[in-house]
Amino acid sequence: MAEKKKKILIIDDEAHIVDIIETYLKVHGMLIKKAYEGRKALSILKKDKSIDLIILDEKMPGMGGSVFLKELKRIKVDVPIIILTGSLNLSQFDRSTKGLYEKMMIKPVRLSELLKVINRVLGHGKAVKRTRKAVSRKI
Repeated sequence: MAEKKKKILIIDDEAHIVDIIETYLKVHGMLIKKAYEGRKALSILKKDKSIDLIILDEKMPGMGGSVFLKELKRIKVDVPIIILTGSLNLSQFDRSTKGLYEKMMIKPVRLSELLKVINRVLGHGKAVKRTRKAVSRKI
């Protein structure tokens, strides 16, 4: 039986970044939803309960990453999140956002590295290891 394709929501105010990530992840079998600002992303998440992972830009006009994370917590949406940031100054990610995301990556991000992180967060790496272990035991 074929594995269900994972659905990723990409939230970034820079359309070219969203397009590049979308193209790469689609090639690797993922379904993509896009939002260019936090309020639109919240609207998507309220309607679509099948989102498996969020890739979130830390700094956006209007609702930035830390405000978005707090809002997700408030409305009780529990989806793993990878933060992308272009800044090493992470002061807006204070104690109240700690534990609300799985990984933070500094832009520019290597797409191959982002894919590794996505697979790790979604548990794909574990499944591969278990399969390899089971196969090696049988031989």
